[in-house]
Amino acid sequence: MITPELSTPIRLNLMIMGEKRHGIDEFMALKNGGLIDLIIWVDASERLPPESSNSMKLSKEDADIIISNNGNKAEFLKKFDKFYHAVLAKN
Repeated sequence: MITPELSTPIRLNLMIMGEKRHGIDEFMALKNGGLIDLIIWVDASERLPPESSNSMKLSKEDADIIISNNGNKAEFLKKFDKFYHAVLAKN
């Protein structure tokens, strides 16, 4: 069962960005309630140091789709554009 007070902030948005440690309960409530359609992880692990486990409780293993952001901005935008047209634009 979804606890309304946990899911309300996220139900009102189409996208969650930077889900941090304080949001893990809300995230799990939505995921378990079937309110999350797709989990996308934008990965820059080859370019940036990992976040502390105190800051980030989710990992890319939680994602349905992983988009690499380890190159330059143009490379990322090309990948995102391809993803958008293949997945999101169809809905």
